[in-house]
Amino acid sequence: MIGGRDEAKLSQAAAEIDGSSVRVGFHAGDIAHPATAAVLVDLATQAFGGVDILVNNAGVFRPKAFLDVDEAEYDWFLDTILKGKFFMPQAAAKAM
Repeated sequence: MIGGRDEAKLSQAAAEIDGSSVRVGFHAGDIAHPATAAVLVDLATQAFGGVDILVNNAGVFRPKAFLDVDEAEYDWFLDTILKGKFFMPQAAAKAM
């Protein structure tokens, strides 16, 4: 299973990994939301019988001047980086 925000990119990556779509699945969602992690784990469990390994590589990058970052954008950074790195392995560990 691969996850990310951009469904078109995920679909392309999945096709490059396995053109038959038998050995790879994907789900588009925001990893800052614990529900996205739960869906990824559920889909992996349904398609592949469980979760054996997790590569937790979520992050965001919007280069701009330090003084131009507002609170909402900073919250988005933190939610993606911290919540995604916490709730995704939590969901995966429950399935392992």
